[in-house]
Amino acid sequence: MTPGIVVSLRVNPTDVMAVIDTLSYLGIPSANLSFNQATKLVLSASLESHRQAGIIPRRGGFEYSEMLEPFQQQGFGARGRRLQVAKLLAQPTTVVPPVETPERRARKVRYEELLFRRNEDPMNFNDADLNELASLMPDFQ
Repeated sequence: MTPGIVVSLRVNPTDVMAVIDTLSYLGIPSANLSFNQATKLVLSASLESHRQAGIIPRRGGFEYSEMLEPFQQQGFGARGRRLQVAKLLAQPTTVVPPVETPERRARKVRYEELLFRRNEDPMNFNDADLNELASLMPDFQ
């Protein structure tokens, strides 16, 4: 197994042509290379030329983990995105209020009338009203 990170990227058409131009400039035959291998070679050659020019430092590798830390997916590795989605799906869902239909609106009005009568006029609130209010309570509390 080769050390490093596997990446997947889309290369725009001008960069595709630049990869091919760089291979021909470096004298590397492209007959037996896949485009992925060619892109890797060109990237490696470009980075090495940046190191030789002093644009980027030549590192010993001791700072690898520290430099890579901002790009890690919370320690889940290659399955990180799938685990994040599964974690989101496992969370309790938001309760969606029921659709307001004419029947539901009528029941709500009746519930509010019974509640008002129970609180404001308890003398005229009978057992039948209490039973009806109790049956409506789970829907509107």
